[in-house]
Amino acid sequence: MKKLWILFTALALLAVALPAAAEVTTGLVFYWHGITDFEVTHDAVMDKARVKVAGDVDEFNKISSEIRWSDAGFGWDPALPRIKVFKLDTDITGAMGLDLPVTIKSQVGVWESDGMDYWYPTRGGFTWVGFAQLDQQQSSGAAQLDFGVGPVTLHYYQNMGAGADSNAWVGANGAFGPVAFWASYLANWNVGFGEGALEVDLKYDGKFGDLALTVYPSLNYNLGASQLAWSAGAKVGYKMLTVAAAVGGSEATELFDKVEAEVGAAFGDAALWAAMYMSTFAADAFQGLDIMASYKLGAATVFAGYVFCPDTTSIDVPVDGGEWVTQAGGLYLGVKCSL
Repeated sequence: MKKLWILFTALALLAVALPAAAEVTTGLVFYWHGITDFEVTHDAVMDKARVKVAGDVDEFNKISSEIRWSDAGFGWDPALPRIKVFKLDTDITGAMGLDLPVTIKSQVGVWESDGMDYWYPTRGGFTWVGFAQLDQQQSSGAAQLDFGVGPVTLHYYQNMGAGADSNAWVGANGAFGPVAFWASYLANWNVGFGEGALEVDLKYDGKFGDLALTVYPSLNYNLGASQLAWSAGAKVGYKMLTVAAAVGGSEATELFDKVEAEVGAAFGDAALWAAMYMSTFAADAFQGLDIMASYKLGAATVFAGYVFCPDTTSIDVPVDGGEWVTQAGGLYLGVKCSL
């Protein structure tokens, strides 16, 4: 347990080190998930925890941190905790007292560099082809500069990895009324910056009385491989009912490959959700059917469901953004509790 206590002590010292006047926020997210087909246990019970500490050092600087710990199905192991986030956000123009038409902000440290918010109309995210968690090589840290001009923000990101792990991206995002956009280019200076991947995403969020509509198209083109990937989806919400569908594909597999359709309904603290997955490229066109019910008990949410899928496929169970993956299906139970 020595490594675990070192990590928790570091977070405690961080909270204590912040000025007394600083606003400190802490959080704990606990997950438990188990799945069985009653014949052969294909997927072990998964226990996960996230511990978060963040604080405003002053008006222009904020420190945030997050530790993730998982038993990986083999019992709790003190060697498994990972520092997932340890980051300093700085408002540069504000700290320097510069009255400019441009805002300049920086991020330095280790964090999940998703680039954009996870835009996706469906809960399962089966056909998504974008840059979610675009950089997993942050063991040496990373830095990012953000330049804000009106409703648009320009970005440059660079991690401190070596060789093939030295990823960089440039991008821009913004919103004009109900329409938002994201454009980015992910590449590697050492491998060949001209052989990266270009992505353009659009999102429309509209509300018409009790009717809510989201439409999301995405295009990704890998210059080095000369391969196009795409996805498109729509979600319609009306009072307690939500219906969504998404399609997508890639020239690396099939240009029209994946289809997901889902429906959900909320009744106060209770909710029902069902999704069907199809793939034209896979050995089994039918990829899975997931039926889930959840109930909120105060701060805790309990989930129960059943996944039908062939042994050749792998389906995310979206209890919390695809935290768990099943390769054989079966009955699953889960709980999530946040502080």
